[in-house]
Amino acid sequence: MPDLPTNIVTESDLEVARMVVERDFGHPTEVTPIVGDGSVNKIVRADVGGERLIVRMCDRGSGARNYPKEAWCLEQAGAAEIPSPKVLGIGEVDETAYMVMTFVDGVGGKAFEGDKLTLWRTIGRYAQIVHNIPVHGFGNELRDGSRHLFGNNHTQNWPEFVQYNIDSLTADDPALAMGVYTADDRSWLVDTFTTLFHLGDRIGLNHGDLALRNLIVGADGQVTLIDWGCCSANVVPHSDFASLLTWYSPKSDVLAAFFDGYGLTSGEVDSLMPILQQFQVIQTFDTFRWSLEHCVAEVDRYAERAASVLREARGAIA
Repeated sequence: MPDLPTNIVTESDLEVARMVVERDFGHPTEVTPIVGDGSVNKIVRADVGGERLIVRMCDRGSGARNYPKEAWCLEQAGAAEIPSPKVLGIGEVDETAYMVMTFVDGVGGKAFEGDKLTLWRTIGRYAQIVHNIPVHGFGNELRDGSRHLFGNNHTQNWPEFVQYNIDSLTADDPALAMGVYTADDRSWLVDTFTTLFHLGDRIGLNHGDLALRNLIVGADGQVTLIDWGCCSANVVPHSDFASLLTWYSPKSDVLAAFFDGYGLTSGEVDSLMPILQQFQVIQTFDTFRWSLEHCVAEVDRYAERAASVLREARGAIA
C-alpha cells in the first residue's frame, strides 16, 4: 500500500485534536478534517459551544520549531493591521505538535471566484507592510521573539551567507560535478556573489510563501493572510520577490498586480530585476547545497532549478 500524504488527517489525529480542545476549551460537539493546500500540516476544525477553532498539527520536531515562529508572526502581522487569525495555544502531545487558532470564515484564495488580480494587489500591499516589521539576525528560525531575533545553524548573518556560497565554489564542488555550473561560470559567480555583500543592511521579515492558497477571503471582502511556516529574516524585498519569480514571469499580470499593490512602478521593477536575478542565483545555489544533507531525494530537482536560474541570469545580464 502506498504511503498516505503527510497532510492527511487520520483518526488518531482527530483524537489528538479532540483531547486538546476538550482539555483547554471545552467539549467539542464536532471535529472535522479540513483538506488544505499545504503538504506539512494536518488541519482540523473543532466546534465548541458555538465557537469554531482550528487545530493545526504536524510532527513534533517540525512543529516545535515552526509553531512558535508562526504564532509570533501572526501576532506581529495583526498588530500591523494585516487581518490574521489569533493563536490560542501551542503544545505537544506525544509525537504531535499542535497549534490552536481562531477560525476564519471564508473561501481560500485559490477558490475565490472574483478578480484574483485584486487579491494579488492585496498580497503586494501586505508584503510591503510585512517587510517593514522590524527583525534582527538572519535566517528562518525565531530565536527570541521578545527581541525579534532570528537565526539558523548555517550562517549567522548575510555577509557570512554570501561568503559561504563563494567559498563553496571549489574544484570538488558537488554543484560543479552535477552540472549546476561549469568551470567557465565560476569567475562570473564569484563576481556576482561579491556584489551582493552590500545587501546586508536590508534585512527584514519575509513571509516566504506569498500565494493565493495562503489567503482566506471573507464574505465581507476582508482578506486574511495565513501560513507563516516559511518566513525568515532575510533581504527585503528581494527574498519574497525572488520566490515569486520562481513561479511567475516578471511581465505577468500576476506580478504586475502584486508590484502595483506593493507600491512599485514598472520602471522601479525593471531597475530592480537584475539584482533580483542575481539574488535568485545565490539562493538557489544555497538551497541545492542544503538539499545535499537534508533533502537527498530532491537533490536532482534542486540542482536543475539552480542551473536554470543561473542560465537565465547570465542570459539576461550578458
